[in-house]
Amino acid sequence: MFVETLDGISTIRGLGWQRSFVAECLRRLDDSQKPYYLLYCIQRWLNVVLDLLVACLAVILIALAISFRSSTDPGKLGVSLTAIMAFSQTLQEVVTSWTGLETSLGAIARTRSFEMKTPTEHQPQKPVVPSTTWPVDGNIEIRSLSASYDGVTRALDNINLIINPGEKVVIRGRTGSGKSTLVSALLRLIDTQSGTITIDWIDISTVPLDVLRSRIIAIPQDPFLLPGSIRFNLDPTSRSTDSILLSALEKANLLSLVTSRGGLDAELTSTSLSQGEQRLFALAVALVRKWSRDSDAHDSGGILILDEATSGTDAVTDALMQKVIADVFGRYTVLHVSHRPDSVTGADRVIEMENGRIVKDYTSD
Repeated sequence: MFVETLDGISTIRGLGWQRSFVAECLRRLDDSQKPYYLLYCIQRWLNVVLDLLVACLAVILIALAISFRSSTDPGKLGVSLTAIMAFSQTLQEVVTSWTGLETSLGAIARTRSFEMKTPTEHQPQKPVVPSTTWPVDGNIEIRSLSASYDGVTRALDNINLIINPGEKVVIRGRTGSGKSTLVSALLRLIDTQSGTITIDWIDISTVPLDVLRSRIIAIPQDPFLLPGSIRFNLDPTSRSTDSILLSALEKANLLSLVTSRGGLDAELTSTSLSQGEQRLFALAVALVRKWSRDSDAHDSGGILILDEATSGTDAVTDALMQKVIADVFGRYTVLHVSHRPDSVTGADRVIEMENGRIVKDYTSD
């Protein structure tokens, strides 16, 4: 609630909704604190019960000492009373630790249950693991592909498309036309109802998901940055050398910015970068993946997906990204999802989509 309020603070202030949102935040804060308050009350009650129990033991001990005063040793009686008083503190710590352990075990059990019961993505029954250089050419063939999010309305309807190796293709269309869904199908982020997609003559439905997604390079519209260092966000698998990371940052015109903030080991958050810098950082990540792959594939082709990667950026950032992509990914098959196909330079084909179908497929002039 607090994060959502911060994200929309300008709208809230503009429409004068401050009081209602403050009241809602306070209500939710009270609801979140009620369990902690009840836990505190129970712990206080437990302390009282344990103190009363120890007091009863002390009274019983004194009563026995008075009843058998002729045979009671005063020194031993004093030691016994001291032991009982110390037992009170020890008993409280034991019970408190036990209840804390029970609470923690409950959290672990819920986490384990969530892990076991949460549905996972469909994995092929007989996976085909391609060579480390796949895809070498970047040939894409889509045959009679249909897909749906809700199982009723088709987001993709009988798509047939062949993209030759090294082609630069722009996919355009209105919001909801199926552009991003087609890209999602290539990465198997959505289950298809019918049809096949082959990359370099291998059906991607037989390729393990981690292999498929690690071999296709994508630059999203909204890059996601993980909490951690710049080095970790550039190369989470730690496969690349520092020289590759620095070269990628330099190519993306971010080296001076990273150096001024402490180098590769400096912490990185999405709020520390502007929108344009986030897009350039995503480009640097793509460069790192490409150059790391070149060590295995010997500068072969591949597939690069740009999902509105340059939309909303200034002209300088847009031109820089397109120049780097043209220079570095020249042999790659590039799929560029864009609302502005005229702003994409060097395109070979333009594909227009509407209602999940391809309505136009023509050569770019």
